[in-house]
Amino acid sequence: MKMYLIGEIAKITGLSVHALRYYEKHNVVKPCYIDEETNYRYYSADDVAKFEVLKECKKMELSLAQITRITQAETDEEILSIIVEQQEEIQEKIKYYQIVLDNLRWYHQEYLNLMKAKRVCYVPFVQNIKRRRVIYRENPYEEYASALALTEIAKDELKNNDTIFKHFGFIAKLNYWEENLGLRVQGEYLDLMQEEYRYTKPSFVFDIPAGIYLCMNFATPVSVDITDVNEETFPELRKMQDYLVKHNYSPKMILVEEFAQSLKMIDRVRCQVQILLEVQMDE
Repeated sequence: MKMYLIGEIAKITGLSVHALRYYEKHNVVKPCYIDEETNYRYYSADDVAKFEVLKECKKMELSLAQITRITQAETDEEILSIIVEQQEEIQEKIKYYQIVLDNLRWYHQEYLNLMKAKRVCYVPFVQNIKRRRVIYRENPYEEYASALALTEIAKDELKNNDTIFKHFGFIAKLNYWEENLGLRVQGEYLDLMQEEYRYTKPSFVFDIPAGIYLCMNFATPVSVDITDVNEETFPELRKMQDYLVKHNYSPKMILVEEFAQSLKMIDRVRCQVQILLEVQMDE
């Protein structure tokens, strides 16, 4: 019977010598003969076949424990049960990594939007925005720690949500805009970009209508309280008001929404003012 040294087996199978010694150590495939004087390890043609099966097992992501169980199995049914077990485990991994991939894709697009917002600031533009179902909380400006209160309301929804999809924002008071050309918070919202909120009281779920919005990107230092500004502290708002007057629009709703945060902490917050011009039916 022809026998092969461990180096030869490594070349034939494509497995490293380290891997071969690892499988020997764990009694998966052991040399058929070890020379006591030289300590050389020898493998047979049958061992080569075992390594080919082992490679197939690795391509199925079978663990060492599962492979060991297969080598010790006495019936086809035992082997089949291990394969079914692995299928179920891989299906769970696929579901998990699909969510991870969706998160990465979402953040990729959000970051592109963030980079665009950096380039196009303080320039009003019109865009269609779809209906948004959000978690909303009325928030008189005098009340402190309002963001914490909103997070408290949404905590169970966030806890049971596997995605990172979310936008924070607030709805501004229309009368404050009309009287002071400014933004003062009426209520804050959290948009998790889902149709149903299973863990939130219906009284806190609110629909922001689809429609044509006049928008403007802007950035402020984190020290600036954007929930209470006027033309004096935020003169760029005049550009939006000039558009409204020129086109004879009366704001139906005013929102300020944050862009997704940079993964690196920065000292500026990037937001978008959104003034609802016309309500539309969501497609």
